[in-house]
Amino acid sequence: FVPLAWYVALPRTAASAAPEAGDGGPARPTAPVRRLAGASVQDSLDLNLRGTAEDVLLMRMRCTEPRPSYHRVRTYDRWDGRCWSLSNAATRRFWAEAPPFLVAPVDPGAREITQIVTVEHPTGPSLALVAAPAQVYFPTQDLYQDATGGLDAPGPLEAGTVYSAVSTCRAVPVDDIPRLPSRDALTDDPSMQRYLATPPSLRRLGRTLGARGRSPYEKALHVWKYVYTACTYDPAAPPGRRGDAVAHFLFESKRGGSEQFASAMVLLCRAAGVHARLATGYLPEPCNPLTGVYEVRSTDFHAWAEVYVPTLGWQTFDPSPGTLSAPHRQAADASPWLLGRLLARAGGWPVAIGAACLALAWWRRRSPRAKAACGRIEALYQCAVCTLPGHVPRRGAAETQRSFAARAARRAGCPELLALVALYEREKYGGRPASGADVARGERLLAAVKARARGRGAR
Repeated sequence: FVPLAWYVALPRTAASAAPEAGDGGPARPTAPVRRLAGASVQDSLDLNLRGTAEDVLLMRMRCTEPRPSYHRVRTYDRWDGRCWSLSNAATRRFWAEAPPFLVAPVDPGAREITQIVTVEHPTGPSLALVAAPAQVYFPTQDLYQDATGGLDAPGPLEAGTVYSAVSTCRAVPVDDIPRLPSRDALTDDPSMQRYLATPPSLRRLGRTLGARGRSPYEKALHVWKYVYTACTYDPAAPPGRRGDAVAHFLFESKRGGSEQFASAMVLLCRAAGVHARLATGYLPEPCNPLTGVYEVRSTDFHAWAEVYVPTLGWQTFDPSPGTLSAPHRQAADASPWLLGRLLARAGGWPVAIGAACLALAWWRRRSPRAKAACGRIEALYQCAVCTLPGHVPRRGAAETQRSFAARAARRAGCPELLALVALYEREKYGGRPASGADVARGERLLAAVKARARGRGAR
């Protein structure tokens, strides 16, 4: 039990780590730095803009991913020396009579990540999603996908909107990295050429770094190490007055925020012959240790690089040094865990070891529920609640899901909601994940709820 006692009683420290192949998790940096900049995700990203964002809680998320994840919102492929943008403005429309939206094939060999998002502050139409979404549950019949895979709702997201997704992420053992192929069918596709465009000022350095590796992943790793160590993380650093903003960052100022670090890696990878693009979104702090909920704030805005690895797809590389913590969460007590803070004040190691034993016993008792806490049926139920007519009041703070569903079913004339909440309770408290038959029944019940809501709206 001693290692667990260390974990809960000692302050958190950052450790340097290179990104893992095929794993979308963040590479933790070496030294804590204050994240000053923060902005909303836009259709273009100007690297010469500076400033601070108002601290606003944007959304709450429950996720089966146990560590902080990159919540991608927008991806860019075109660089003009100052701004990132999308070279192809075309969108693809997804239509579904009933959820889910099937936006990509499910990879049977990848691990699944289920996420449920509740919007707390009005935002643009873009959905914040982890990894590569395959199935999306959203309370409309339409979703739109841009040329790089980002998903948009038909309109802005209002506070109270609930959506969920099942994403996939494939991990690769480190020992297999040298054996990864250098090409696949997609690398030769003409549409991928836009991910190789780079300014002449960066080509020599990029080729030098790329020559140190054989596969695209190895080349990207050498670029990642160079950018990570060559520059200083300083989001408040002044921009260059003229010329290419990334060249100014790499060769002159050597100071910048995540946007500059990620942009430098993308363009150097391209110069090394590796397909790369810039991704923006949010990188929140670890989830609340008592509720398991991630709070995503405007100050969690972040940029990172995505590199195309043959046979694996787009992989996350984050070259930004520093723990990306927002200033409002940098308290005097370094431990983010409530139990850790209490133990540190309660008497040190004997108390810590005893509390660790109790914590482990408690976790073993509740672990079946914890594994099923964020599942498919819950996503369907939350989507059904979000589609209820506007005259149905929201659930009260002291009201159970079953009592709320009974009240809402009476008000909306929707008995299917009661059957759906019964499935939800069985998944959440039954000690096992929902079966395929339960999920199929839940999808039929949700379709019935949406059909009734549309019928009332038509009248």
